[in-house]
Amino acid sequence: MATWIWKYRDFEFYHGMQYMLAREDRGNFVPAFYKIPRHSASVRFSKRVDLAEAEEITLTSEGECALELDWIRLAYAERYLIPAGQHQIRISVGNATGMCALWIDGKTIESDESWSVEAYDNDFAPVASSPLCNDRNQKPGDFRFPEEVCIPASDVTKNGERIIDFGRETFVRLHVTGVTGEVCVFYGECLEETYSDRCVIIDRFHGDGELPLRACRYLRFTGATDFNLQATMPILPPLRASFDGDAQMNKIYETSAYTLGLCSRLFYLDGIKRDRWPWAGDAYITMHMDAYGYADPDIMRRTMLVLRGESPVRQPVNNILEYSFYWHMMLGAYYTYTGDADFIRRNYENARSLIEYYIEKRDQYGFVPPIPGVWLFVDWHPMDKNGDVCVVQMLFYRSLTVMAELATLCERQADAARYRQMAEELAAAINATYWREELGAYVSVFRNGEAVSEVRRHQNYLAILFGLADEGRTQRIMETVLHNPQIPPITTPFYKFFEYDVLCRCGFVAEAFAEMRRYYGGMLALGATAIWEDFNEREEGLAHYAMYGEPFDRSLCHAWGAGPLYFTGRYLAGVQPAAPGWQQFTVAPCLDLGDFSATVPVGTGSVTVTLSGNQLTVLADRDGGCLTVGDACHPLSAGQALSLTI
Repeated sequence: MATWIWKYRDFEFYHGMQYMLAREDRGNFVPAFYKIPRHSASVRFSKRVDLAEAEEITLTSEGECALELDWIRLAYAERYLIPAGQHQIRISVGNATGMCALWIDGKTIESDESWSVEAYDNDFAPVASSPLCNDRNQKPGDFRFPEEVCIPASDVTKNGERIIDFGRETFVRLHVTGVTGEVCVFYGECLEETYSDRCVIIDRFHGDGELPLRACRYLRFTGATDFNLQATMPILPPLRASFDGDAQMNKIYETSAYTLGLCSRLFYLDGIKRDRWPWAGDAYITMHMDAYGYADPDIMRRTMLVLRGESPVRQPVNNILEYSFYWHMMLGAYYTYTGDADFIRRNYENARSLIEYYIEKRDQYGFVPPIPGVWLFVDWHPMDKNGDVCVVQMLFYRSLTVMAELATLCERQADAARYRQMAEELAAAINATYWREELGAYVSVFRNGEAVSEVRRHQNYLAILFGLADEGRTQRIMETVLHNPQIPPITTPFYKFFEYDVLCRCGFVAEAFAEMRRYYGGMLALGATAIWEDFNEREEGLAHYAMYGEPFDRSLCHAWGAGPLYFTGRYLAGVQPAAPGWQQFTVAPCLDLGDFSATVPVGTGSVTVTLSGNQLTVLADRDGGCLTVGDACHPLSAGQALSLTI
């Protein structure tokens, strides 16, 4: 079946550019803070055919196109007759403003994965396509998700202004007709923002038309407010998971799923209001949430491709020092969740060149130091970052271990051995440098030949999750860091993700869920209808909306807040992959947190876990699963419910 085809990564690069150049801030253009990869301006598709009879083909292209038959350029036509016999077909497409893409219809010759393509560099490679682009009448560069009507909860005109409340956070496109004069619209995630002179997004229009997609709950119109309005929003991806527990956890789960759905466009977006850009740190944990919610491998691939960008490597991913390491970790997690070895092989050199960028920058201690002109982020948290930062070295270590695993998969044994040795040496250096026995913790930074005494939760959580801390050190961290109120708390859902993961892996599942109820429940109690970028329960009033020195710059719909999707599926229902692509999986539910029912995606299938009183029932629609209760393992058969009295 014919489909649109293009050069690998061009679709991601082109649409990524649109996202990265679309940010507005109080009427000002704000480009992405990192290098934007570029798609091809001209490409050449190629295929050798052997026809038993002459065949007519029809070409549709995005951009101008030209066909060569057996090295002879033919005059442009929409249809060509290819004679019987063996032929080499080459079709060039050039586009100065959009993508270069091609659709071919014929009896046996059609645009599909059998074609190869190059960007006039004689580096022919298999073409790329997308399940999103199977309509010949919608060119890939024009793709946008289908939208549905969004009905306001209220629409009131009073005192010369019109206020619309959608009832919850939305991502809307306004369609206006019957406009009789100038109108100004203020978008607000809270009502107060629409009245502030620091309102982030403002549109002005003078006639009928369609406005860009905007994040908001509230709209305030001034001027000629008597016009007809229809709001539409992109249809959310289909949620493949579900959860039914008590009322509070149900609300937390539903809000998390809604948040992730809003932020899942062509890529994982950090949020729908301010940046609307893909960031690797956000995307790494979002991938885990997606795997237990929407389970969409296509958005996983698109996000990784646009984040990695072009070669050679001249700056870290997102120009944030440690974010390249999250990209490597994404690649490893993607293979775990999908088993897609072809994607790993196709991107191995991109992964290799990225890790080599850091290997070359190591200092005399074997650590990755700060890089001039590069942002060292870690988290929105007060932390000493002046020197060799512990979190950076731990993420570097994890990247090396992932690279060793991927090199083995790609049969690059020399690389695998080299990265494995580097990881072992780095682990020893981290433990020798950053662990302070008298503090029972890893400290934040090493500079001028000495480790400082500052302790933060971030590096100590990563030490446990990455296996850098042995059992004895893990126990010390639990006492001196995790359960120590004197250590500053984490306030972002970003590193809350790692905190909850540590609690669950160390056997404190009940504590993790109690903390989730407090943290996420606290947001919802304040009226949140999507998960915020940051939440500090000690703040009051409008302070909850402030960030970056601005009164309303905090994102109130941020993808990295959808952690409950992951934690309910992985630790409450207890569903975990035991082999890449869920070919084998385990179900080890938590049995002491009350009744619940959860459906969790397992690759293309699903498993439903139900606990009611003392009755546990598990139903999977694919083989390969094993229910573990205590020391007993009970194999699961597709379509056959297994019930146990516990």
